[in-house]
Amino acid sequence: MDNVGIKAIQAKTGVITLELKGYLLHSKYDPIKEAKRIVEKEIESNHLHIIFGYGAGYIISELIEKLGSNEKIIVIDPLYDQLMKQDILKLDCLIIKEINLAEIKKNISAKLSNFDRKIKVICSPNYNNLLPEDYVKVLNLIKDLQNSSFVNENTVRIFATNWQENIIKNLAFVCEDETVNALKNKYKAPVVIASGGPSLTKQLPLLKKIANRVIILAAGSTINSLLREGIEPDYVVTIDGSELNYKHFENIEINKTKLIYMLESYYKIQEVFPNKRFVFLDIFNKRTQQYIKGHYNKELPLILGGASVSSFALTIASEITTGPIAIIGQDLAYSGDFTHANNNKESKKIDYNSIESSILVEIDGYYGGKVKSTYEYLPMKESFENILPLLRENSRIFNCTEGGAKINGMLQISFSHFYENYVKKSETLIGTEYNNNNILRNRKKYYDLLKSELNEYQKLKKEYKLALNILEIVKLKKEFSVNNLSKLEDIDSRIKKFINNVILQKIADPIVLDIMKKYEPKLNESINESFNRVYQQNKAIYEGLMNVTEQSEAFIKEAMDKYC
Repeated sequence: MDNVGIKAIQAKTGVITLELKGYLLHSKYDPIKEAKRIVEKEIESNHLHIIFGYGAGYIISELIEKLGSNEKIIVIDPLYDQLMKQDILKLDCLIIKEINLAEIKKNISAKLSNFDRKIKVICSPNYNNLLPEDYVKVLNLIKDLQNSSFVNENTVRIFATNWQENIIKNLAFVCEDETVNALKNKYKAPVVIASGGPSLTKQLPLLKKIANRVIILAAGSTINSLLREGIEPDYVVTIDGSELNYKHFENIEINKTKLIYMLESYYKIQEVFPNKRFVFLDIFNKRTQQYIKGHYNKELPLILGGASVSSFALTIASEITTGPIAIIGQDLAYSGDFTHANNNKESKKIDYNSIESSILVEIDGYYGGKVKSTYEYLPMKESFENILPLLRENSRIFNCTEGGAKINGMLQISFSHFYENYVKKSETLIGTEYNNNNILRNRKKYYDLLKSELNEYQKLKKEYKLALNILEIVKLKKEFSVNNLSKLEDIDSRIKKFINNVILQKIADPIVLDIMKKYEPKLNESINESFNRVYQQNKAIYEGLMNVTEQSEAFIKEAMDKYC
């Protein structure tokens, strides 16, 4: 907004207020009193505050004073450079001057952690009238961020126990399986990643035609859609830890397909899969990587992925081939008002009347315009957009879905164009590689690992009990004495030492989330409130850790009966 014509005028109290296009940005009587009233009404404890509109700085100044710092404040104002020409407060805080949604999102995300969704938006007076479209864009971005965070947190909470069981039982197969590192740069041929979106249906005839000229990676359950059309993929990638995922692999008839699985994927898939398997970890699992290396002397690769199996498949594809890569069936939206490709078990016609409007969202489409999607798909779309710049030679990666959502940063071409330019001209025919069944032989290492876990669990449980006993004394005396605090610190030190030797991270994640979210101090907290909060927080930690340790102990005993 050039030459915006901001006027500095004197308020009744003698300080400056601002006017633009007939709109006052602060009270013409007492801007400072107005700012105090706004902050008093809008401030939220333990929230990130986003101020839309800097104005003369009175609201931001009052907010900083109330919060005690500027760490939890972001100011968004496209008029900021024009405002600086006036005699206004110049404050030290994060100021975003352009409505660049990617940049705004990046800055908001940097100030949040542990799936935090506590964001308070304060609109400075009349900024919503002066910049209505920009204001709505910011509000929608924040809503999308919060909903994506909610989906991701729910995933962690729902699957934490499943993941723990799968990790423990999959370690039996890790003894014998190769890692994805064995496939690095194995191919020069084109790779096609097939996902199960509605647009896959129209791509299957061409995929069948070129199947012997490309490496096909099926994303999870998509393997069934391919097999029903007589297309056997070279690899199927699986990350889903639920038993429902296993249903997609029951009774499938394959000859050459090899399995690429994440350690958290449902363990029975690895049990029944008849061909060669390759294992990997997600990028955030460095600790598990070190754990496995210590017990098995085997280093599992950390693969960049995200909220969907297809994002992991993309990273894997970029590692196993130096050739071009096509993505098909990656709609991330309800293309043609369907959820999946026609021959997918999960496919169904969408009845928008039965879907809560709060979970529907319109996003940019592959062909321009808007397409209907849900907040479940948004983290998946973001995964692609986040990892794409980090992949080697990403200019060879093409979105050939021809429908659904636009994936920002990914080149779009038709699947037929990919065929004509990158497949047809190639003389290479892909040979079929058959594999013998995996046979679990190295049970001694696995047995030793499980015994070691159980021994450490006994030490941990002893420490949890000691801590809970001390907390009972604290509760009776209504205080944390120096002596009891010292004892708890010693116990925590020992717990930390023991817990570093075991594999409890995934199942303990929901406890960590609860501790971070449920026990934050209130503004102007009383001594009694502070005591109760700290007591309940400590009790929740030790009881929660006791519970998940016993759950994991049960999984280990099941695994020893099953595989040892």
